[in-house]
Amino acid sequence: MRELIELNRYLHDFASAVWIVGSIVLWMLMKEWRRDGILAETALVIARMAGQMRTITIPALIITLCSGGVRALTFSKYEYVGEITTSVIVSLAVKHVVFALIIGWGVWIHWHWRGIPKPSQSTS
Repeated sequence: MRELIELNRYLHDFASAVWIVGSIVLWMLMKEWRRDGILAETALVIARMAGQMRTITIPALIITLCSGGVRALTFSKYEYVGEITTSVIVSLAVKHVVFALIIGWGVWIHWHWRGIPKPSQSTS
């Protein structure tokens, strides 16, 4: 069981990193896509890249939330060995508030991107 909990911890951390980096990249793509004077071909490439990025980041968010739930349920038994001090609780609370804000920002970026037209399927 301990090995599965350890695997879940790594999966949670990796998926969180994918979500954060993917949201930053999506934000950068969105800024470029909305720039004045952008060529149609460039807009098409950006829209395709953003779609691919969303294909990666949305499952990463789901994995982050699900594996985070497992971590929360198993924290006291498997994750933290030793006495849980006030400083540990405060640091975990601060970390999770910061990451909740980052996740919220990423959700906002993804929500706003959905309003950008999808590229046409034709290649001509």
